[in-house]
Amino acid sequence: MQYWNTTLCIAPDLPGCSAAGDTPIEAMREMQDAMASWLQACENMKRPLPVSQAKPRKAA
Repeated sequence: MQYWNTTLCIAPDLPGCSAAGDTPIEAMREMQDAMASWLQACENMKRPLPVSQAKPRKAA
């Protein structure tokens, strides 16, 4: 999502996990760190890891 020359990334399966960057590539790099931190916090708090809600796709 582009907003005021900033790209925002969200992880629908990780509530509250998001990242932003000046470019899509920067936002994706920041998102990798945000997701790793989110999952580490979940593990540290002894919470179960979320199950992906994404539907599997067939390869073409």
